[in-house]
Amino acid sequence: APCGSGAAGQAVLQLGQHLGHLGLPVTEATAPLELERRAVRRWPAAAEPAGRLVALYLEESFGGRSLGEAEREAAREALRRARRELRVSNHQVSNHQGSDHQASD
Repeated sequence: APCGSGAAGQAVLQLGQHLGHLGLPVTEATAPLELERRAVRRWPAAAEPAGRLVALYLEESFGGRSLGEAEREAAREALRRARRELRVSNHQVSNHQGSDHQASD
């Protein structure tokens, strides 16, 4: 898997798993920038938090230093916001497609 063991890497991994549950074709081997691209193409509202999360992942993995606590928290918050946008957007998409797979609670 391309994601590291740091906070941002774990958050990117969780985002990928969430996208997979929503039906996006992703695996653990899908690169973070590709995850972001696929997510944004289908759910444009998730662009800002997904982009922030991937930027933090790249800094953590390739920036030559560890993320500080504020940056680790920013990664976790970006994951929360991305998931929220995906949930809202996916619910709207499902409604338009007449899907009965979405639980209303």
